[in-house]
Amino acid sequence: MYINDIEASGLPDVFKAFQFIHYVTDKTTERIDPGDLIRVSMDNPELDFPNVLLFMRRSALTEDPLLLEKERVLQSYKTNSR
Repeated sequence: MYINDIEASGLPDVFKAFQFIHYVTDKTTERIDPGDLIRVSMDNPELDFPNVLLFMRRSALTEDPLLLEKERVLQSYKTNSR
């Protein structure tokens, strides 16, 4: 599944972005059993490598692990660009 970049500038936009991420996560995995293992990969042309989450149970996949991975990558770019 491909998703265009999400622009969020301000609290209402951030909440809308979270709702959208939650919706996409639910829709793309709705036919997967909650106990099955899944792996998520997120890519963007501006990144050197895709962001890949470790295998996890479908029931554990929420927007939290997705956002934590993005935060980790963004933080590493800040650290490396100094």
